[in-house]
Amino acid sequence: MDTRHVQIKSGQHSLNKIPPVDMKKYYLITLLFLLLSPSAFAEDDPYAICSIGGFFRGTDNKFMAGITTHIITRKKIFNNPTCISLHNKSFQLGRNLVAGDNINKQHEIKIINAANDFREKVYETISKKMGY
Repeated sequence: MDTRHVQIKSGQHSLNKIPPVDMKKYYLITLLFLLLSPSAFAEDDPYAICSIGGFFRGTDNKFMAGITTHIITRKKIFNNPTCISLHNKSFQLGRNLVAGDNINKQHEIKIINAANDFREKVYETISKKMGY
């Protein structure tokens, strides 16, 4: 069995070998949960996912960008002008963050926080579904 070698040291714990994760299974479990659970992520703004997706695409996080694109497509707002505008602005925010630019505008911080909350919910959901 092929394993990835990872060294994680935290206090007295050390992991030397972690079995590979089947990314296709990981992705499918996440998508199923997000699509079937209306409480997977709460949003007051139906276009918030557009901003979150643009931000992840801007930071080149392909996994999260793929999940958000799937949700945007399922919500049938992919070609909506509002969604496109929010996506493009957040994409640039992600690019700026990766480039090391200072982020200090309240609306930019709100997008980053929403993206972080979304990512945490996705990872938490996956971990629970996989029994970790």
